Amino acid sequence: MSQELEIIRAIKEFGYVDRKMGINELGIWNLTAVITKMRQKGYDIVSIEHKGVNRYGRKVKWCSYKLGEE
Repeated sequence: MSQELEIIRAIKEFGYVDRKMGINELGIWNLTAVITKMRQKGYDIVSIEHKGVNRYGRKVKWCSYKLGEE
């Protein structure tokens, strides 16, 4: 199965996909690059920005992705 189809399947199953899931569950190391290519092909993928604090007390940001409204 292609990386694009894996991402679509994961989003449909879990509601979103993020970098950690991309690496651990899908074997996709550069999720952002695949998402960018998918958007260029016309997929409606929405970025959701998250903010938090890491284990060292530093503020961090990350994104998860979901399908846009159909």
